[in-house]
This record gives sequence, structure tokens and C-alpha cells, in this order.
Amino acid sequence: MKRWTDWKAEDLMSSPVTVLGAGANLRDAARTLTEEGISGAPVVNQAGEPVGVVSLFDIVTQLAGLERPAGKPSGFYSYEYPSFEENDRWEGESAEEGGDTLSEVTIGEIMTPDIIQVAPETKIPEVAETMWRRHIHRVFVGRGGKLLGVISSMDLMIALTALEISERKPRRARGGQGK
Repeated sequence: MKRWTDWKAEDLMSSPVTVLGAGANLRDAARTLTEEGISGAPVVNQAGEPVGVVSLFDIVTQLAGLERPAGKPSGFYSYEYPSFEENDRWEGESAEEGGDTLSEVTIGEIMTPDIIQVAPETKIPEVAETMWRRHIHRVFVGRGGKLLGVISSMDLMIALTALEISERKPRRARGGQGK
């Protein structure tokens, strides 16, 4: 069996990658993410080219009324999470009731325009270190602007757990050899 340190991104990635169109509204995006059982996805433009990433965290942050300064990373890319104030309002929440945010706001408006990508031949320890250093829960595997797969933090945990279990040696029954 291959040592995990020799695994490559292409050995662990999930494919095909679920993508969201930049023009999709929050309701449709949340539905797609939930139905697919994933917490985030790359965002593509009309030509199908990746232009950003959005997570359920980004959607919840938007629904809570928090404003994010332009260019500031969001969701899992940030070190800070929104705080809840004493008066039962999220910091930055507007006192005004808006329209139907779920239908009116598009993914393109709230996405993070930074796609963290690794090459298919990137070794898994490097992938894990990238995720750890960048404080992210997924990296995309790609080449030449084309997304080939995705690796999530859960994929890493499952693979390492399965490897550890497969490497355990069977224990002998107490009392020596059975008859």
C-alpha cells in the first residue's frame, strides 16, 4: 500500500466538482449545496470559468446582514467570525428590513474571488499544509483554469482514518493459538 505522504491530489480528489453560477440567487445556491451535502463550491461565470468560491457560511453571513468590506476574505478564509451583540443583533446588521434576500442577492455578490487551487500531482501533505495555513476547508484541483476535482478537510480526515485502520495489525487472541 502506498504511504499517505506519497499520495497526490488526484488520488484523493472528488470529481466532478459541483459548481454554482455567479448569477444564482442565495436560495438556489443554498438548495444546491444542501442537496449535494457540501459546505461550499466554486463559482463560475457564463463561460464556465471559475471566478470565486462561496460557502454556506457566506450565505448565512449575508442573511445575518453583515457587511464585508470589498477585498476582505470571507467565511472560512478569515480568522474572525461575526459576533453577536447584547441587543440580539449581529454586528453590522441593518435596522431596515430588506426585500427577499434569498431571491434578490446573487452568489456573485457575496463570493470570495480567490480560488485556492493545487495541481493534480501535488502531494497530500502539501495539500493539508495549504489548507491549514490558509484556514480553509477545501482546495480545488485543477490545471489551466479547468477544475478537475476538490479535496475537503473531511476527505483528508476520512483518508487518514481509513489508512490508520488498514495499517493496524490483527491482534492475536489471548491464550495463544486457538484450536
